[in-house]
Amino acid sequence: GRGPTEVGLIALMISGIPTGQAPATAVRGRPVGWISLAVLGALIFGLQVGGDSVRIDLQYERQAIGEGQVWRLLTGHLVHLGWRHAVLNVTGLFIVAVAFRGMFERHAWMIVGLGSLAAVDIGLMTGSPELLWYVGLSGVLHGVVSAAAVGLRAQRRALGASALGVVAIKVGPGNWDGAAAAAE
Repeated sequence: GRGPTEVGLIALMISGIPTGQAPATAVRGRPVGWISLAVLGALIFGLQVGGDSVRIDLQYERQAIGEGQVWRLLTGHLVHLGWRHAVLNVTGLFIVAVAFRGMFERHAWMIVGLGSLAAVDIGLMTGSPELLWYVGLSGVLHGVVSAAAVGLRAQRRALGASALGVVAIKVGPGNWDGAAAAAE
């Protein structure tokens, strides 16, 4: 079947979110977007301080979700395998924010982010039934980059095609095998 990121990419590509809008990085002079990203990064690092016990309690875990612990559909993206994983994901979040600043209005970024999160969860639940657990923000980041790349591509910008190519190589079928470890 398709991996969760592939399902997410397909969903985002057909979402029709408007692109090329004016940047909406401030409201009444305050950089709301950057503050939100900083809070998200701090939350991820704060959860990482809790170590393995917090990760295990909050990770996407198929059986626990099936038993009603639906919050794991959100919290699984906020916990990470270790500090390196958390730092890479938070760094990636800020790189994406800088690289694609102004691509969408702020509310559209929220839709893209939440849509990516939901698409990854749907992909995990339906496209990878053998996957027992999952942690991290990588799938959501891939979805966000893909949505921005589709927007850039629609504007005929070469960066859009390049970004889509990088995501396709990174999440292509040959690279999906890394998730198999969590299926055992």
